[in-house]
Amino acid sequence: MLFEGMGSVEVIRHNRKTRAERFVRSLNSLPLCAIGLLIVAQSACDTVTCVPDASGDRCVPNEGATHVPVGTVVTYRTNPPASGPHYSAAGVAPVPAGFYEDALGPERWVHNLEHGYVVVLYDCSGDCDSAFLDDLQALFDQTPPSQFGNKKIVITRYPGLQIPIMAVAWDVQRDFASFDMDGLLAFYIRRVDGGPELVP
Repeated sequence: MLFEGMGSVEVIRHNRKTRAERFVRSLNSLPLCAIGLLIVAQSACDTVTCVPDASGDRCVPNEGATHVPVGTVVTYRTNPPASGPHYSAAGVAPVPAGFYEDALGPERWVHNLEHGYVVVLYDCSGDCDSAFLDDLQALFDQTPPSQFGNKKIVITRYPGLQIPIMAVAWDVQRDFASFDMDGLLAFYIRRVDGGPELVP
């Protein structure tokens, strides 16, 4: 028997020594665990969380959802972004649902994507045609409510957009060569409330 011939003080010392050795061995494995967690976290940020479908929506790599101080200029790997670092401050981001003729920075509306919004981006060479702007306002007006009863759509100009219109949801993009009410509403219905935070 292990403890035969040992006094009670010796048994206590043996148990303490054994516990101490186990503790030291567990500490030695911590760096490996930390490295493993970093690898998993990095790979999670580089993965695509959207599910492709036959509709033609394009999945893009996830860039995380870190909150950064207002004023930080974020460089996104995907342009326009469909996830990534963004502002989180009352009155700044997320922005209220609506149609905006002026450009809102992506650091503001990416927070909306995180909340399951759809963002419709557009650009015009020079001034936008008034009929086109009327179509965009009509899109906002006809957007149905989300499961929470509120509209979850932001329509904003995005200078430098290579196509006339792009619909964006969390990790998903879809290009539109021209205004397409049915196509844009269908994208919204497919993708609304698809962000990582299920909130109104």
